[in-house]
Amino acid sequence: MLAVGGLVGLTEDLRRGRPFVQREIVLRSADQLALAYLRGEAASTALAAGAAVCFDEIQRTTEPAALIVGHILGPLSCAALLCDEHGIPLAADAVLCESLLQHLQLRAVWQEQRLRTLGSPTLICVEEPFLASAANPFSPVDIGWALSVIADLCHGLRGACALDLRGTRLEAEYLALPVHVLIVDALDDDWMGDHATALAAFLARGGRLALGLVAASENAADTSNLHAVTARLVRVADTLGSAGMTGVQVAAQIWITSSGDAGALSVAGADGLLDTLAQVSRHAQAHLFPTDIV
Repeated sequence: MLAVGGLVGLTEDLRRGRPFVQREIVLRSADQLALAYLRGEAASTALAAGAAVCFDEIQRTTEPAALIVGHILGPLSCAALLCDEHGIPLAADAVLCESLLQHLQLRAVWQEQRLRTLGSPTLICVEEPFLASAANPFSPVDIGWALSVIADLCHGLRGACALDLRGTRLEAEYLALPVHVLIVDALDDDWMGDHATALAAFLARGGRLALGLVAASENAADTSNLHAVTARLVRVADTLGSAGMTGVQVAAQIWITSSGDAGALSVAGADGLLDTLAQVSRHAQAHLFPTDIV
């Protein structure tokens, strides 16, 4: 959980193999963290040099990137996953949770600032795999709180931000968040639910939609279902068209990505996935839309 790396009071539980926070240490440092937050001192949450090797690797590339994407685990998911020494999630402790949220906000800003030094546009992707759990009546926080802290994090960023909803069913309230890109699973035809009109409104405001059309797996290089994937994309375009979007608008604002976590794939598997995504994109451009799909 690099998002919380460097949080004062964070300790590794060697027996359980997971981190936790020591409540008293967090409380003693809460005022200092709050002051850094109010001052916007993002560098106070910078990753240690050994934990930020990815930045050095990016800097070694000679070709400028069209877009550099940073990732951070979202505030709700961090608060749900991270516990104190008694095993109580930080989401259930208002004081500890507030310190965590301030840390995450500063960390996201620091990450964006560091990526911007590489000279390309940035997109900070907020991953919220636990977002749907906030609607559970047994959740220590409600969905309104969850959406508000996500919105606060996005508002604090200077550039573009995305919300990764893969693994979470699309809901209308997610489309009202101040994000530039929504990333959704689209492996089946009912992913959109009855939100076509709200989704069309999101796109009309300039939002973009990244569709997880290809499963992230070791055999992703198998393109035997290329036509089925393209047909699914056609149905998306038709549905959004019926909600008022033109084909040109849909094509210009749809990205194609994977469904699931590609980080667990082997190098060969990841290369195969990227190649398949490129083939899907070329196939869609050639046969469906008059403009490019990124």
